[in-house]
Amino acid sequence: MDHLLTVTFATPDAARATLDRLAGDARAAPLEAVCVVSRNLRGRIDVVGGRPDQDDDSFWRRLVESLPFEDAPREADTDVGLPANFVTSFARALQPGRSAIMALTNGVDLDPLLAAMGRHERLIQCDLGDGGGEALRHRIAPDAGERPIWPQSGFGSFQ
Repeated sequence: MDHLLTVTFATPDAARATLDRLAGDARAAPLEAVCVVSRNLRGRIDVVGGRPDQDDDSFWRRLVESLPFEDAPREADTDVGLPANFVTSFARALQPGRSAIMALTNGVDLDPLLAAMGRHERLIQCDLGDGGGEALRHRIAPDAGERPIWPQSGFGSFQ
């Protein structure tokens, strides 16, 4: 079962710091399908792929730009096919001055993942169904080409 997860943080840099810390955590498998979304105090949204060795920015950027953030500059206005309650919850949670980690996952045990992340504000999860991650990628960025399938264990197992 594929999921789109967002974990929000109280400060603009907290998501990036958490993702960097997780990348160095020997208990965690590398996070592959992930990005960091930050919103500055003026409402400007910045999206950065979670792994510098993968060109995933176009998918994440297009996905985030299609979400209805109030008072945020928008370059795209598309229907991404996500449930309205997920989209609304994430847009409300990412207020100016906040940040988030967004990730596509498959079969992730959330309790160890959230424990490894440490202090965060909120988890917002969207069930995409089997194969839903690739389907979402194709809807959002069909011209970005095929992406490797992330491991079935999702973020990996935590000891």
